[in-house]
Amino acid sequence: MTTAKILIVEDDAEIAEILAFNLDKRGYVTLRAESGLAACRIIEKERPDLILLDRMLPDFDGRELCKMIRAHAEESISGIPIIM
Repeated sequence: MTTAKILIVEDDAEIAEILAFNLDKRGYVTLRAESGLAACRIIEKERPDLILLDRMLPDFDGRELCKMIRAHAEESISGIPIIM
């Protein structure tokens, strides 16, 4: 059985820590990014199963990142579920 990977895109370290703690406790593998650019790198490399996306990020907002993900040429990336 494969463990689902969840990418937490959150620039507030305390919020990211709380989310990761609770998800890890339930058996998920969590990945973290503090900016949209960092999230792009992780998404390309790790192909998470779900993205928890903050709307307010330091480099560009969550809506922009969401549009970029949805416009990606590879369906394995453009089809990743996103919760904002």
